[in-house]
Amino acid sequence: MSAMRSLTALVGALAITVLTAAPALAAAVPGPPTGVSALPGNAAVTVSWTAPASSGDSPIVSYSVTANPGNHKAHVGAARRSATVTGLTNGTQYTLTVHATNDAGNSAESAPVTATPVAPSGVPGAPTGVTATAGDTTATVSWTAPASTGATAITSYVVTASPGGRTATVAGSARQATVTGLTNGTAHTFTVRAVNSHGTGPASAPSAAVTPAGVPGAPTNLRLTPGDRRVTVTWTAANANGSPITSSTVTASPGGRTATVSGAGTSATVTGLTNGTSYTFTVRSTNARGTGPASGTSSAVRPGATDAVRRLAGASRIGTAIALSQDRWTGGEATAVVLTRSDGFADALAGAPLASAKGGPLLLTPPSALDAAVRTEIRRVLPAGRTVYVLGGTSAISSAIVSLLRSDGYAVVRYAGADRFATAVEIADRGLGNPETQLLVTGLDFPDALAAGAAAAEIGGAVLLTKGRTLEASTREYLADHPGTRYAIGGHAVDAHPAGISVAGADRYDTAVRVAQRFFSGHRDVGVASGLVFADALPGSVHVADAGGPMLLVGSTMPAVTRGYLESVRASVTTAHVYGGAGAVPEPVLDAVRSAIV
Repeated sequence: MSAMRSLTALVGALAITVLTAAPALAAAVPGPPTGVSALPGNAAVTVSWTAPASSGDSPIVSYSVTANPGNHKAHVGAARRSATVTGLTNGTQYTLTVHATNDAGNSAESAPVTATPVAPSGVPGAPTGVTATAGDTTATVSWTAPASTGATAITSYVVTASPGGRTATVAGSARQATVTGLTNGTAHTFTVRAVNSHGTGPASAPSAAVTPAGVPGAPTNLRLTPGDRRVTVTWTAANANGSPITSSTVTASPGGRTATVSGAGTSATVTGLTNGTSYTFTVRSTNARGTGPASGTSSAVRPGATDAVRRLAGASRIGTAIALSQDRWTGGEATAVVLTRSDGFADALAGAPLASAKGGPLLLTPPSALDAAVRTEIRRVLPAGRTVYVLGGTSAISSAIVSLLRSDGYAVVRYAGADRFATAVEIADRGLGNPETQLLVTGLDFPDALAAGAAAAEIGGAVLLTKGRTLEASTREYLADHPGTRYAIGGHAVDAHPAGISVAGADRYDTAVRVAQRFFSGHRDVGVASGLVFADALPGSVHVADAGGPMLLVGSTMPAVTRGYLESVRASVTTAHVYGGAGAVPEPVLDAVRSAIV
């Protein structure tokens, strides 16, 4: 019995010893989160992660993010995979870790990541996707808003064109703006900037280049050549306005018959007309943008059998100049008028190339008061706002005339020197911009200058005057200061400037022929005027220059040298313009011109 109790006690002791030696195992915590990343913000960092591979012995109940330095914390529930730590210092780099928590405790910290909080820029970012569509002197620009509006909402956008710097500003809600005032025919690119209360953001990348364009302008300077049941119309090309002209159409009135020329052509023949009926014509040009406005209405002409010789004359020298202007220019199409005195030739000798270059007629008026018919013609041919050039000082064209022209709405420019020689220098310098070619003629007489004026207009040169067989100081100084090609027209000019290329004949008629031979070829028109009086030939030299032909001189009879020249160009010349009435160019001389070219 005693032995049994001892055995039981021993077994109990052993059991106690076993239980004491083998305590129970602790519950497991989660594994560390993985795939940790950080996105810096303003005084904050947002951290994202992937859940641990193991949640331990119980579900994860939360995540904690720690940022150091400063031991800043952010806690989120088990369902979240990101958290933002706030209260950080902008510009300081932080190391951030994440751990998971379950009932057993916290996981180990994740692998660390770093991030530096930054303050946002106050201004917006750059717009993107900028495109442009061209219009007539305009472009419509579209864009996408910037990814960042900056610290505050965008209040406006500014679109800028290059070249030129033209801008357009629209509200912050807009995504399109139209820039105006662009130059047609010039390629432009565009940038866009966003604006908020903090200022203007950076420019976008430039758009692709676009070229604004509009419909063509109106053709000008219609000239008519009648034929048998037809009229050929030629004109000065319209402003293409940024897009090449693809065709032009001439329309006759009455009847509405048309003729179309393709491309940049400036001549077309309207057929099927009725001989003897008076017709006027207009021209419209077309480009890729559409059809432009009609030209001014031409003067009237009657198709039919035509005379190759046209006499253009008025009741007086003033009237002849007006008649030439009306023949050459339709209403409102001149770009300038040159005005000179009607009672003397001195200041006008160099005026023909000026009138041709400026695009208008040369008209005559008494020095003290503007002739009423001349004023009417200026108003007909020249729109207000354009320029009248007057030749000579106030004794040639009075201040009262200038004041009256200005009251009619014209700009007035006076070219005047101390004498006729200095006036010619003024015209060459200020009026024509110092062309490289100069034609020298005597300023003591007019005939050589009549022929030289048309030639100078043809080659883009200037007429300078000699004092007979010598050079005045003003002319000599101009020649010294402006090297170029010089022609001495007529014997006196040859003596005054022997270094010039001589173009001189036995007399004034021969000299005019030699000028024609030297400077013109293949021309369809010639001008014929009296070599004995200046008045009709002065405006005539401008008229024939605009037709691309030379000026020939005749006397009371037809000079043999002039007849010979006309016969030599019979194959190309279709029209002779005779300037002045029968008192200037007698009918037998006109008949001789006709027989020479027909």
